[in-house]
Amino acid sequence: VVVGCPSNMSCTEEDQSFCELIPGHLASITDHPAFIAVLVLLLFSIPLATYLVWRQKKKGREKLRQQMTEMQKKMEAMKNIDSDLVDVNKVVEEAKKRRASLIAKRAALQEAPPTWSDSLETLVTVSPEDEEYWSVLDKMRLSIPNVYISKLWRVQNSSLWSYYSFHKDRLEMNNIPSNERRVWHGTSGLDPVHIYNDQMDGFMMQ
Repeated sequence: VVVGCPSNMSCTEEDQSFCELIPGHLASITDHPAFIAVLVLLLFSIPLATYLVWRQKKKGREKLRQQMTEMQKKMEAMKNIDSDLVDVNKVVEEAKKRRASLIAKRAALQEAPPTWSDSLETLVTVSPEDEEYWSVLDKMRLSIPNVYISKLWRVQNSSLWSYYSFHKDRLEMNNIPSNERRVWHGTSGLDPVHIYNDQMDGFMMQ
């Protein structure tokens, strides 16, 4: 520590003693161990804090990158699944068309039930003058004694009849009893058209 006044200044004795006093105190502070320790701690803390902030940001970027990568993988997997579903739907549609065509060919070769008329309508009115009318009423009264018929229609769905006959014939060809039964199908609030115009099994499966 340089003791004294700058060369370009003129100092009185009083100024000279002041100039000598300040540097002496500064020298004693900077030489104190506690000051050195604080200074070293500050010099060490600043880079450490900077490193910790950088590391935290790096972890955040890596986590975000991983999330984006996982999301891309999921999107790619979903895209592949959607593509496969489209292909499957095409196959199913083609199978449905082929099935309908085969059923129509079989129906053309298969004889219709003897009670069917020549009508091209799916629903054919059965009047009380027909023997079938009373046959149906007798069968209903076996389970509901006091029932009566207000109006009766016969379902003449050739595609549905062909599909039913095909499976019945398959069972008999394999020596399996068809166990055919006559049952009553309720419709609740559903329009019966959805049942008797069905091309699959003629049942409301809900």
